[in-house]
Amino acid sequence: MKTNWAFRILVVMFLVTSVLQIAAAPSPVRNTSLATQSLVRLTVSNKSGETIYIRLEGPTIYILPVPWYTGEKVTFTVKRGLYKYSFKVCGITATGILDMTKQQLLIVPVCRYHSNKAKPDGNIRVDVSPQVRIVAVTITNKGNGTMLVILSGPTYYAFWIYAGQTAYYTITKGTYSVEYRGCGSSDTTSWTVYHGSKLSLFCPGG
Repeated sequence: MKTNWAFRILVVMFLVTSVLQIAAAPSPVRNTSLATQSLVRLTVSNKSGETIYIRLEGPTIYILPVPWYTGEKVTFTVKRGLYKYSFKVCGITATGILDMTKQQLLIVPVCRYHSNKAKPDGNIRVDVSPQVRIVAVTITNKGNGTMLVILSGPTYYAFWIYAGQTAYYTITKGTYSVEYRGCGSSDTTSWTVYHGSKLSLFCPGG
């Protein structure tokens, strides 16, 4: 009698252990589904005429090489999330925020010195064209001390300009908020930049 009870107890313990192991085991189908949902496609249309290397910083860091091919696109798979992107093209560094919670198409337009290679594309999602429209400008410091001039707009710039100096730069076309510091004070102004634009700055508050 005792032997039968001992046998029954062993059988029950075996069944309970088996059920617990099955419940704890991961589901391959569920994991595959979650892995798929956590990835999203980034397509890059590089018309610049140059090979570029896109750096993405977000849930993961990626360095994505994108050669230039006329009329062709390159597709990458990345983790979903918000990324800061940066890459050098047309002599400048293009930067911005890329929302990779959904599929994106990144358009890199033709550089001006490769303009004969341009091709139209009506399916733009994220277009960095404004960042590669470079124009020549001058900034003159008419104060009596060195100034730090900070431009915030399509791109970010910071320049040190000596008293009486006229400095020549090539920057991205667009409208900027200008903060300038010197003569023991600071001030702000706005500046719409196009080719040949000139900005003269006096001591803040002067």
